[in-house]
Amino acid sequence: MKEKTHLKALEGKSKAEKKRIRQEYEEAKKRLEKKQSKYVTKENKMSRPMSNKEKKKAEAKRLKRYNDRVWRGWRESDNQVSPVKTYRLEDLKKGED
Repeated sequence: MKEKTHLKALEGKSKAEKKRIRQEYEEAKKRLEKKQSKYVTKENKMSRPMSNKEKKKAEAKRLKRYNDRVWRGWRESDNQVSPVKTYRLEDLKKGED
């Protein structure tokens, strides 16, 4: 005797249809878990050393925030090459003399 499934949608369906429905169910379940994962508190990352991947991600995030902050008010129409003024060490030492 065949076992009845708990999903009413699968009753009386062919194997191919059951497989398709199960795949859709699994995909929907993964999407839901992904959405809900945003609201789950994560462990304190400082309790363990950062991996190289995490370091790169953190550095990219830091750099993006820095660039957003620095470049916010800058426009090329101001005839400046960049919003940040850079100096060479030699030039600074010459200025001290």
